[in-house]
Parts: sequence; C-alpha cells; structure tokens
Amino acid sequence: MSTPPNLFNYHFYAVGQGLFSAGSLHRTRENVSRFQWVYDCGTTSSQVLIDHAIAGLEAWSGPRRQLDLAVLSHFDDDHISGICHLISKFPVKTLLLPYMSLAERLVIAFEEGVPAGDELMSFFINPAEYLTNVEGANIERVLFVLPSTGEGPPLSEGGPAINPQDGDGLDITFRPSKPDDYEELQSLQLGAGATSPAHTEIAFMGSGSAITLRALWEFVPYNDDPVKPIPADFRQNVSRARERLKNGPSREVALATLKDAYDKAFGDDSKERNFISLFLYAGPIYPTWQETSLWAASNGASKIRAPFDGRCSILYTGDGYLDSQHKLDRMTRYLRPQRINRAGVLQVMHHGASDNCFKGVAIEIAPSFSVFSSDPNHGRLKHPRADVLRDFYERCPLRVDKAQSATISGWMIAPFDTPDAIHELRDRDFFASLARTVTTAVRSEWAQHLESNSGAKRKKTNGKKAAAKGRTAQKKRTEPLSRAVILRSAPPGNSD
Repeated sequence: MSTPPNLFNYHFYAVGQGLFSAGSLHRTRENVSRFQWVYDCGTTSSQVLIDHAIAGLEAWSGPRRQLDLAVLSHFDDDHISGICHLISKFPVKTLLLPYMSLAERLVIAFEEGVPAGDELMSFFINPAEYLTNVEGANIERVLFVLPSTGEGPPLSEGGPAINPQDGDGLDITFRPSKPDDYEELQSLQLGAGATSPAHTEIAFMGSGSAITLRALWEFVPYNDDPVKPIPADFRQNVSRARERLKNGPSREVALATLKDAYDKAFGDDSKERNFISLFLYAGPIYPTWQETSLWAASNGASKIRAPFDGRCSILYTGDGYLDSQHKLDRMTRYLRPQRINRAGVLQVMHHGASDNCFKGVAIEIAPSFSVFSSDPNHGRLKHPRADVLRDFYERCPLRVDKAQSATISGWMIAPFDTPDAIHELRDRDFFASLARTVTTAVRSEWAQHLESNSGAKRKKTNGKKAAAKGRTAQKKRTEPLSRAVILRSAPPGNSD
C-alpha cells in the first residue's frame, strides 16, 4: 500500500528586494517531491540572485523537475523578473495568475515604465500568450483567478489520505468559471500569436473555489478588489484601442495614445498602489490527518523550533494590502476564520512596507513565523520598515535578504500510520537532520559567495572594532529596528 506525502517545506530564497518562494510535499526519507509549487519569482536587487535561486530549486527538485503549481501574485518587476527563466527550466502543470482587465494591466505597465516597443509590453497585453511563447516553456494550463467576493470555499470535511487506484500522481481540482466581460475573455485567449502552443488550456477560477489535492492539501487564492478603481475615461480609451494593440504596426501608436490618457487620468498619483495582489492560503486539509505540526525553521545558521500547536498552513500575501481592520475582516470572511487561525507562517505584505499593514495586524493573524523578503539597503525603500517590524516582533520574524534564505518544515500524521512511522516523524534528531539537508540543498552559490565575501570583510575590520566600541554601543541604543538583524530566538521552552 502506498503512503501519502506527509512532510512539507516552505522555502524563501535569498533574492533581496523581491520574492521567490517554493513549497513541496514529500514522503518521509524521500528526496523527491510529490507536489511542488512556487509563489512569485522576481527581484530588483540583482537578476543574478534569481538565476542562482532557480539553480538551487533545480538541485532540490532532483529527477522530478516539474512545477505542479506556479503562482504570480501581481505583475510588478520585483515579483516577475525571473518567471521567464523559471518556466524555461521547469515544465508547469498549472500557472495561476490574478485576473485583471486589460486596462489594469496597462496601468501597471505604464507605472513600471515599460516602453511601447519593448518586448515585455506583450506580457501586459496578453500574459498567457507571452508566457506560453517563452522559449523552452511547457505550460499545460493557465488559470486566471477572478475577483473574490463574499464567502470563500467551505471547509473540507477531509477524507482518505490516499486512493491506491490513483497511484502517486497528485492532480489539482477546481471549479471553473468565466468572466462576465466577453471582450476581456477573448483578450486572454491564445491564438493571436503565430507560435502559441495549441496544447495550453486557458481557464478561469471563480469566486468561492479552492484548488485541492484529493483530501490531502488545499490552495485557496484570494483576489482582492483593487486599492484604487480605474477611471472610466481610461477604460473607454483602452476599449477603443483593443484591436490596435494586437501585433502590428499600429500597436506603438495606440500605446502612445493610451500613455497620454494614463498621464491625464492618474498624474503623479499612479505610484501609490499595487492594483491587485493575489493572496494564497496553502495548507493541509486538517480533518484528513490525525496530527499536523510545523517542526522547525532554518534561518541562516540558526534553527528555531516551532510550537507543536497544529497550525502549519502558510499565507502568502505578495504586495497585498491589509492596511485596515475592514480589509482584514473581508479577507478573513472569504478564507474563513478557521483557515486564518491555522496560518503558522505569514509572508509579510509588500516586504514590510508601512502602507500595507495596520498596527496590530500581526496580533490578529498571529503566525508562528513571519517572513520578510527584502533588501534593507535597496534604494529609498528601506524595507522592512521599523513600525512593521515592531508589530511582528513577537511573531518570530525571519529575515530573507540577498544573502540569507529561510526554510520552514513540518509533518502530517495519517490515521493509519504505524507507531514506528509516527515516532520517526516526531523524532527531533531526524528533523534537525532534515532541516540541515533542505537548507544545504537549496542554498544558492550566490549566497555562499556573499557569505565568503562578508567573512573577508570581517577580517579586515576586526582591527577597527576596538577603537569603535564606544561609538557602537551608543549607536545600538538608538539604531532603528529596521536596520537590525531580524532573527528572534524561539520563546523560552522552545529553543534547541
């Protein structure tokens, strides 16, 4: 009798100011994942970071080099800059994208400063066609998530963890739907480009639907309303230009006209928001399992043991907004309070930007671990901000930057697991070994390079430390929290 995957990992790669996270389900003592997903793949720190992170994912994936689910939260450069490289290396069974109107996609393109003649503009005009035409890409399905309204999918009652007749494959299921706007529906179909692969399915996922892996695991996307609506005049201009935006000599003229309309509609206000960011809840279907738990987090050289409280789901937020109690309540109503209460890991919104969080959101969600993926020295942003860090200080913040990654691991016990199997899962020495193995497998060469450079710099500066000791002590008393190392040790009673 085959056994279900009963171990899981959430990994955040060291890509600096950006986000690239991977997750996997696998069996005890197996190095091959049974299901693998990624959430976002981009950076504005250095493209070399993404390239080496993808190489690390290749090494971790081993012989089963496939992404069962790839998710893009939104279309900002620091979340998508590596997606073409990623899909050229990995076949993708399902690519999950937030549904946006053509007007919304073009606003993002103009905000990002994409020139009318740039190849990337084709991505914003039709992301499905652009990505399926990437050299080496093999995408079975592009699935657009329609806006989420009202209550989300009901909680599953669980069921058998495996079905021997199904074998080892874990195929996702979801409830299909379609957007109401026929023009928008047609604009996202394949076929306009000469090289569009005929085998790629374009599908839409309606509100209230979840992606499930049998009775084992679920993914619940949440496509919140945009922070600011698109002005009606700009939408009308886009609708009139729709045909001219297809490949041809009239495209650049049409885009220049729309850029003028964009400037008039938004002015200097356009950079105040990310229109849409697709949240994603992922976790076990809890009634199926006898016991579930996060076990440990690896952050740099440190290992932190998680509380054995059964809360082991993850909530990805991309650059989403939870900047008011109302928005948090709306998300909670859609995902259901029970799912929010099971979120042991939170990817903190927008790299820890102040505008995306309200004070107290950390207490409301109360994750065991909160992950900040950013580059504190990147330009003017200085993410994460001090006020956000203070809010999450009691939620075990993990810093992911240009040199440091983070991995959170856990396990699930099925009702029919033998006493020996249960003992092995709970064995702390085994999981300490697993955490080290995972961390070693996914650590990129670039991170090692940065660590060695940091070591060389430390040697050069050792002679200066004594003279600066007094000044350093004074500085530490006043240093903003945003410039401190974000790695809090485990609470008393949970440390190694």
